[in-house]
Amino acid sequence: NRLLLIGFVTGTGFSLLFFIGQHPIQMIFTNDILLTTIIDQYWWIIVLTTPLNALTFVYDGILFGSREYRFLRNSVVGALIVAFFPVLIVGHLTTLSITTIWLAFAARNCFRLITAFWFFKSYTVSIKKA
Repeated sequence: NRLLLIGFVTGTGFSLLFFIGQHPIQMIFTNDILLTTIIDQYWWIIVLTTPLNALTFVYDGILFGSREYRFLRNSVVGALIVAFFPVLIVGHLTTLSITTIWLAFAARNCFRLITAFWFFKSYTVSIKKA
């Protein structure tokens, strides 16, 4: 739980940094106003998903450390099939844009976060029953 809290606090901190420093951060990489205008269209996705991504990556580390490779593989493949590809396909059929791709990545990581949370909840329940 402490690792998850540290991950969430760190992710939220970076999210706030991305929100407050949006234009200075973008200007580190480019001075092209047209490009930064395009980036502004999906920057909100990065800001909102950073804490969730941080939690997902903490769970990844815990799963790697506990050698749950089969679950990790199944989670990633399941996330691609259930979340990433459907969002990408719907986006392609409507208006394919860079925002659609970022939303697909966000859906994938949300699915992975939910499955990791479920895995650990069911794991702790099985330990308590034993």
